[in-house]
Amino acid sequence: MNVREYYDLLTAQGEDVELAKERTPEDILDTPVVISKGLKNSAGKARWWKDGRMEVRLHQALLRGEPSDLKDTLIHEVAHLIVKRDDDGRHGRVWKGVCKWLGIVPSSHHSIGDIIEGLPVRAICLSCNYEIRRARPLKKWSRGRPVISYTHSCGGKLKLVEDE
Repeated sequence: MNVREYYDLLTAQGEDVELAKERTPEDILDTPVVISKGLKNSAGKARWWKDGRMEVRLHQALLRGEPSDLKDTLIHEVAHLIVKRDDDGRHGRVWKGVCKWLGIVPSSHHSIGDIIEGLPVRAICLSCNYEIRRARPLKKWSRGRPVISYTHSCGGKLKLVEDE
């Protein structure tokens, strides 16, 4: 299946993807979507090659979860394909702007840990008590500086859980 077909599948499941579908460039709508067992640390991955080929890989657990998780992850990866690389990092200012333009809240954290069994709790939201489950710990340093804090989508601050 390709991006367009997944947008249609999500629409049939009651998810609103019309804005993203309308704004996604035609060549990206035709990009293959591969369901992968091999993604260990992420819900999805956008790939592109020098010859112009592109691909979106999605974790197989997304197909068992909530359609909104599939929607958010697919559009997240489509935003990467649109931006390709920007000058302020993989999840930088340009990518965040494209996510908003496509109709999703830009986030590099996801709830895939709730679907994949056995992932440890890495952080807890101090506002809503949501547990962030990930294979890798959240970074304490970014670009040579300490990360001051992480914020959950509800607006609450995240408390990092130390490895045991």
